[in-house]
Amino acid sequence: MVRSDWGPASKDQAPPEPKTTSVPPAALPQAEYESIYAKVPRRTVELVIVSSKRILLSRRQTGPCAGLWHIPGGTVRFGEP
Repeated sequence: MVRSDWGPASKDQAPPEPKTTSVPPAALPQAEYESIYAKVPRRTVELVIVSSKRILLSRRQTGPCAGLWHIPGGTVRFGEP
């Protein structure tokens, strides 16, 4: 059995044109985001700003670490502006 979505069946057959869209993908629903977030490694960006022997920190306003100091940064959701 040959599946057409796996590519051309023979060397003579041209591959299908890639699908393009001018509309950016929508953000994931919160429940789906949380389900994926719990299962996969994430990349984050942290920013360290040092000036005159000082380091910029910010205080968390939400989450389980609310009120604690941290280095500014974090995870950006897919589709977040």
